[in-house]
Amino acid sequence: MKTITPIILIVTSIALSVFYTNKNYIQIKEKKVENASYVVALEKSREVLKKREELKSEYARFKESDLKKLDKIVPDSVDNIQLLLDIQNIADLKDVKISGIKIAEEKSSKAASTATAASANNAISSLSLSFRTKATYEVFLDFLRTLEQSLRIVDVTALSFKSSDTGVYEYDITIKTYWLK
Repeated sequence: MKTITPIILIVTSIALSVFYTNKNYIQIKEKKVENASYVVALEKSREVLKKREELKSEYARFKESDLKKLDKIVPDSVDNIQLLLDIQNIADLKDVKISGIKIAEEKSSKAASTATAASANNAISSLSLSFRTKATYEVFLDFLRTLEQSLRIVDVTALSFKSSDTGVYEYDITIKTYWLK
């Protein structure tokens, strides 16, 4: 009996140690793995914050006039009135009269640019604008060149004309412009 009691106590302590300690040991391992993932996430967030600060300082170096030009190229929202005013100003410079204006917003599409991850995730919407104008061929070409050289991105998607004996032709134009959603 003297030898059995210590053996029973040793076996009991080993069994308690295995069941109780092993359960806690497994939990501690899981917490270490979870902690490691949090450390990685924290490091990535520090890198993102550092990159954000670099980009903010780089953005602050841009001139206000350059930012306005960038906003004019691909604006954050569509402004139908401003678009019409811009085209009308170009037409007035070239002594071209615009009439029969029709606007149609088109469905958005995902940007196909792979230059940056941010630009690939932005949705781009477009707007079609149709109008009619009368001008000589040379004046109309000059109007199109000026429209092409303007800061606003504009694609001519359709063009038709009616001839006349006077040399002044009637042109039906459809253009497409874009903005970021």
